[in-house]
Amino acid sequence: MKRSASNASASSATSPSPLKRRKSHADVKPEDQVSWEDGLELPELNLDIDSLSTKSVFTNRAPFLLAFAITSLKFTSPHLPLSSVFSLSQCLLDTTSRTKAKFIGIKTSTTETSALEPGHKTMNVLGVRIPVLQRYDTVATNASTLSSTNTATPASTASTATVGADNIKEEKNESQTVIDTNEGDNPQPQPPSFWGLSLDLLQTPPKPTRQNPSALPICVPYTSYLYLLRSFKGDDLRNVLGALEIVHESWKDVLNAQELDKRSWAWYCRVRPVVEEGKKGWGGRAEVRLSDLLELRRKT
Repeated sequence: MKRSASNASASSATSPSPLKRRKSHADVKPEDQVSWEDGLELPELNLDIDSLSTKSVFTNRAPFLLAFAITSLKFTSPHLPLSSVFSLSQCLLDTTSRTKAKFIGIKTSTTETSALEPGHKTMNVLGVRIPVLQRYDTVATNASTLSSTNTATPASTASTATVGADNIKEEKNESQTVIDTNEGDNPQPQPPSFWGLSLDLLQTPPKPTRQNPSALPICVPYTSYLYLLRSFKGDDLRNVLGALEIVHESWKDVLNAQELDKRSWAWYCRVRPVVEEGKKGWGGRAEVRLSDLLELRRKT
């Protein structure tokens, strides 16, 4: 579902980042708060298989993984608002980058996963367990879609078994959020929504902003959103997301949410940019042919 025209301009990579409009703690007022969903707008997807088969993108692994996570969450957890999708995807990116950096001997952060206190919730995104924080704000009860022309559809048998709901690990049971479905007096339980937790911000708390007045230690959606926009030039983003949409759509009636989540990671590993091993390949870019990506479609 497309956002309003007033917000559409915020999708441009040249627009000022909302993260730059910082205020001091004393200046942040409740009436000045901005919705988490404001400005989160992705281009209309290219779903023309013949056209996509002739195209390629030159990219590094991080934004390519981000595109995979965003698309996968759309199908495995269609109840999530777009702000949660970007936050969780960024958390996945941070987690895998931290693990890879440690493996090849690059120190990018002193924060370890062990910094989490016992009892913190975690969930799987592309088979990787990431730390999360449950949302209780109003927008968390509203499902979002990733384009104006495509509506997210739950994976087979996953309408009540989404990754966001069933892959949460915690000792205590959490009550489900209940929303009004306009079906008489019988509201239906809604799976919970989550933020991706930032381990760095758990150690050094952020300052309040209009987007984050409570200064939550989370992966702010705009970080990954703007990174995605700036990483793909021209029509590359709509082409990559379109090809990923086609692949996931072909499998959604065959795989349940958990299976599709794991399969997405295997697909990413199969078609990700081929770069040099070790430190030499850190941040390296390479060509990805979208025809290779489309080969992952389910054969009928």
